[in-house]
Amino acid sequence: MNKLKHALETLNPEELSLSNDQAKELDLESHSKFGDIAKRARKKQKKVEFADKAVRAALRPPLDVDTLRDAINASMSCKYVVFERNIDHTAIDTRTNTRTTNRYGNEGKAGELITTEALQVHACVMTLQNQAAEQVRMLHRPQMESVVKGCREMQFPCADADKLKDLLELSEREFTKKQLEAAMRVGDHARAVRVADKLGEIKFRDSSYRDRHDLKKCPLLKSPERFCKRLWGLLSFESLSRSMLHWVPSPIHTTLLAVEQHPDLHDPEQTSELQRHACVMHKSILCAMGDRRYNNPSAIISELLTQGLSHQVIADEIFTQFAKQLTPASPDYGKVGPSPQASALGWEVLGLCFKTFRPSSTLAPFLEVWIRKQRSQTKDVVLRLMHQALLGGNMRAPPTVESVERALSRIRASTKNTSKRWRMSGVHMNFDIDMALEDVDLDPVAIPYVV
Repeated sequence: MNKLKHALETLNPEELSLSNDQAKELDLESHSKFGDIAKRARKKQKKVEFADKAVRAALRPPLDVDTLRDAINASMSCKYVVFERNIDHTAIDTRTNTRTTNRYGNEGKAGELITTEALQVHACVMTLQNQAAEQVRMLHRPQMESVVKGCREMQFPCADADKLKDLLELSEREFTKKQLEAAMRVGDHARAVRVADKLGEIKFRDSSYRDRHDLKKCPLLKSPERFCKRLWGLLSFESLSRSMLHWVPSPIHTTLLAVEQHPDLHDPEQTSELQRHACVMHKSILCAMGDRRYNNPSAIISELLTQGLSHQVIADEIFTQFAKQLTPASPDYGKVGPSPQASALGWEVLGLCFKTFRPSSTLAPFLEVWIRKQRSQTKDVVLRLMHQALLGGNMRAPPTVESVERALSRIRASTKNTSKRWRMSGVHMNFDIDMALEDVDLDPVAIPYVV
């Protein structure tokens, strides 16, 4: 009887088997006093052997979450370690997995070690499974690599981990596109702007892409012949055509874009009116950059932003004219420009334009390539503002003169390219663009897991 009692305390399969064999020889189950103990020992032996066999089988690779969970539940029913509750599909409280479970009793039983090991493996597998599902949504490269590595080392088949492995094998450009889609899908707008900027940089490194998207090859532009048509008799065609996308100190005589062929022109009757407004905008840009004197630059900039919001054709014309005025004058023009002060102010006003309205999808890649080719210290912030505009949309209402004055005051008072320089009040169509200038880690470092 002492052997049976000791075997029931230790739950050692060998001791239980030996004690039950001896009890069977003595026919203790029919004994009036010790029969209950003998029957309990026999039932406990079957239960322990089943649980021990199930746990060992579940720990053999390849691992299966459901099989491992069922085996752990069977093992816990043997009272190796007293748990508050059975585990489920979603989580395990690993704080109850410690060896020193004095509060819950039964420390040091034979099956406790393998049960604790199974619990640790289950917790790790569940963590990998949850992280894999999360990274299918988020697509953070370090976490994805960590999950794929963990599943491989633990020999844990996981459908989401297989998806991550396939995504990691994509080219850098295609993978970044997937990251952009993921960021927009989960509403992480700040990260979406950073990923869009990174995607633009990847494209820019491709020489063929840069050549195809040179601003001179934009399909929205007028041909040099059309641009120079009205002034052929006054100036040479070669000089005019070369200066078409270079700085000039005086207003241009016609638009840079073929307004009547613009894809966003839905009413042909608006052509002449839009052409007139687009030409007037060049005078506003000269005043905004300081190439022409004007007593109230904030008012002229506010009018420029209002006109850009009025129609996509005018918005594209404004962006193209800024590209023209920020490109140094043609060598044969005879004048040098823009001045450093005008160039700095021009980049800042261009940033405010991106804060207010966005370029069309046709012009955007050509405009981005042009910006990346420039040497301005402000271009990185302007590029991010452009991607904010492309993703976030236009402002719902034009900014006030006071808002423009505050933005310009912050720009002039600051020496660093931070988000605070470019804040201008206004509500955007898709999301709060101001938040997207905050520093965001595109790919946070994965937290190492313990196998």
